[in-house]
Amino acid sequence: MGLPKLNTAVHILELPSTGEEIKFRPFLVKEQKLLMLAQESESDREIFEAMTSIIKSCTFDKVDTTSAPLFDIEYVFLKLRSKSAGETVNVTLTCPDDGETKVETKVYIDEIKVKIDDKHSPDIKLDDSLTLRMRYPAIDEFVKNNFDFKVEDEETIEKSFE
Repeated sequence: MGLPKLNTAVHILELPSTGEEIKFRPFLVKEQKLLMLAQESESDREIFEAMTSIIKSCTFDKVDTTSAPLFDIEYVFLKLRSKSAGETVNVTLTCPDDGETKVETKVYIDEIKVKIDDKHSPDIKLDDSLTLRMRYPAIDEFVKNNFDFKVEDEETIEKSFE
């Protein structure tokens, strides 16, 4: 006899990059604690690791956090946050006119959408015979290029750009 399975609500979201529908569940208490501990550590590496681990767990391993586009990861995380910790976030905005005036406002996470232009194409025409096909950057590429993490294996970086 195995351990009982924990019943949690299951929700559906559509990945902005592919339109694929995936199921997800809210954070569990242990995942919320993992995220809070990572945030308190103020280590970008720990926050990144916690976030990707939680996304994998809560999407039943349907989102590959190493290759999914960065905006998919952000969108999925917002949806997880919305269903787990509340649909609103209070933020303080600084007025761009004077750089000093601060205004508190409430952001409704479920209203955040990814806008993709109808004219968007991954192809860049270089001339009549050459076209360059681009892909969206993945979160691990973003992290490697923007944060100072120690990379144990240089081959891993080379493979991620192939």
